[in-house]
Amino acid sequence: MTSGRDDIGRMPPAGDWSRLRNLLAEVQGLDRVESPDHLLRQLKIMAALFDHSRTGIVIESPEGIILDANPAYCEFMGFAREELVGHSITVVVPEELHPTVPANIARVLAGETLHHVARSIDHAGQPRDLELLETRIPPDGREGLIVLVNDVTDRRRADQLHEQVVRRNVELARTVEQLHAREGLLAQQLDLARQVQQRFLPHEFPFPDRVETAAVYRAHASIGGDLFDLFALGPDMLGFLVADVSGHGVSAALVTALLKVNIDRLREHLRTAPRTARALAEATARLNDALVASIPEETFVSLLLGTLDLETGELTLANAGHEPPIVCRSSTGAEFLEVPPNIAAGILAGQEFVPVRTRLAPGELLFLYTDGLPESNDSQGREWGSEALRALVGERGADGPARLLEALEAVIENFTSHSGPQDDFTAVVLRRR
Repeated sequence: MTSGRDDIGRMPPAGDWSRLRNLLAEVQGLDRVESPDHLLRQLKIMAALFDHSRTGIVIESPEGIILDANPAYCEFMGFAREELVGHSITVVVPEELHPTVPANIARVLAGETLHHVARSIDHAGQPRDLELLETRIPPDGREGLIVLVNDVTDRRRADQLHEQVVRRNVELARTVEQLHAREGLLAQQLDLARQVQQRFLPHEFPFPDRVETAAVYRAHASIGGDLFDLFALGPDMLGFLVADVSGHGVSAALVTALLKVNIDRLREHLRTAPRTARALAEATARLNDALVASIPEETFVSLLLGTLDLETGELTLANAGHEPPIVCRSSTGAEFLEVPPNIAAGILAGQEFVPVRTRLAPGELLFLYTDGLPESNDSQGREWGSEALRALVGERGADGPARLLEALEAVIENFTSHSGPQDDFTAVVLRRR
């Protein structure tokens, strides 16, 4: 595994290697046996570590032949064990790096412990970035090498994406500073940004013959941090999302651009995923992890991701810290749909998002929105409120999505006429035909 350059990319923090060093200490302890029983215990420890560790472990001969590879290494490289054992380590080394292999093996056999990131090739021929810790065995001999391996491909890609976002933020901040000195040019550039952001939003809604749809988006400034999307996931399945990025203006708009890229990827995943609540929850978790890896630490995104089966009316929702939707039914009127609040996206990786299922009968209406609506303030600083929103949906829901949103905008404009809007707001209305 002594392949590749020792300086590929940025090295991970030293703390990331603590688990690997502990494993290495177990290996190096094998030559300090006190008795046959002690040796047996050490060997059992090593066998358990080899078979069950999530860290990849590869043992090589001095000639670079793979003598063994543990299940973790085989899994993330995509090889069966028998495809590796007995073969040269160059089977996982890019061809252009083959000449470096003998020299690196010689360094390890001479007593040097190598700690680096190297490029490898998996079974499918795709490049993988691996963290490696390499030493000879036994520690004072030249009988072979043991290599401890962490697959950091996804983390490095996430780091690169985060760095791209940071660079874009820095570039945009510099641009805004320059534009403040030239007010006319600033207005022109912000208008262009607004046009670009408007292109993130759908202008034609899927399944118009089966779902009556209307939407409104109003940014607090020229550009904002709200986003919504509607998309077909199959001949009878509608997907939708409403999201609200923390903050306002340029920084929030930048995150919406990144969010849009991740949503487009998620949409392709959902098209092939099972039509289950669990699949939607897992998709939300994937989106959360992607945002954690790519947006600034002080930023988060509240979002509501859902699907509507147009054949059965089954409505599935996964919430990430977002406002609860309103359902308007002929039997009960307008009511908030109880959804688990869960944590907002982009804060902590590895979160689970509890989904909820209900049904939307023909003629019933689903109202999705961001918190800029109920939190609208009048000149006295009083909020319009969630109950006022629910009441309006109940009163005007029977008029249909478009008329409901017209009434909503009129009410909000009148309520904030002396104070102006304090936040972006978005509303999306779906009525099953």
